[in-house]
Amino acid sequence: MGNKENIPDWCYRGGSFRFSGKPGKWFKKTSSKYEGQWNKKELIPFGKATFDYRKEYYLCPECDGSLEPMQKEYRFVCPNCRLVFAWGFGGLYGFGADSDRAEYIEKI
Repeated sequence: MGNKENIPDWCYRGGSFRFSGKPGKWFKKTSSKYEGQWNKKELIPFGKATFDYRKEYYLCPECDGSLEPMQKEYRFVCPNCRLVFAWGFGGLYGFGADSDRAEYIEKI
């Protein structure tokens, strides 16, 4: 397990390379096989980010709830709407509630 905040170890993996000082905004893909997928890029890994950074940038694009790391590696969940987002390559991604490909906590 992670540190005193009870953050899973996987949340510390990865670098902090960014093109800008702030992460990108959530955007939704509108074409390709990933149509309807939410994406947010250039985030500092959750375990390396400050509490204020997490509060500002680790937010659900659907309901603005604070995303929390799951015990399942590389997954975050929104406790409000229960949508699950994956972490990879310095960003978050997952399908929104309007997609039949959306993942909810019950399915993981």
